Amino acid sequence: MISKIKIKDSLYILRDTDDYYVFISTATRKVKKFQVDSLVKDVISSLESEISELDLVNYLSSKHKVEDINLCLQALEKEGIVRRYNEDLGKSRYSKQLLFLDELTSSQEETLKLQRKIENSKVAVFGVGGIGTWIVNGLYQIGVGEIRITDPDIIEESNLNRQLFFDSKNIGNYKTNVMKEK
Repeated sequence: MISKIKIKDSLYILRDTDDYYVFISTATRKVKKFQVDSLVKDVISSLESEISELDLVNYLSSKHKVEDINLCLQALEKEGIVRRYNEDLGKSRYSKQLLFLDELTSSQEETLKLQRKIENSKVAVFGVGGIGTWIVNGLYQIGVGEIRITDPDIIEESNLNRQLFFDSKNIGNYKTNVMKEK
């Protein structure tokens, strides 16, 4: 599969001066300031949209040595400015979550490994009242593989205004049975 490369989605680049750029991660709030040369400027301007790594190198090779381009890309990736992608993260149910996790990892492989870890995890929730139902919902939405719920309570009318998953048809049923059904 062809490797694509792009500037991280959550990165904002300010041109402080002609020779200095400030890189601000909107996800982690990290700020980095670097002195940049013409190669770095050309790479960054070429990566305003996703491009194959081969196309990028071919495009820039008329002005810069291929070895220097590759070293520059490695340095930018190491600093968390650019990221290589071998799969389209945007086609998944978890595409937005993967973009967030991508900010916390150093490679796409590590991001996907972290998501698989979530999908293979087991979480126990004790009590599905006003907070517990929302916790279960969040765990389900991020893709936790198995959620074990324990609560001996039966749904009452007073639960309906603050507990997710339950409605008037569920009054008198065990909370765990209703949640399992849904």
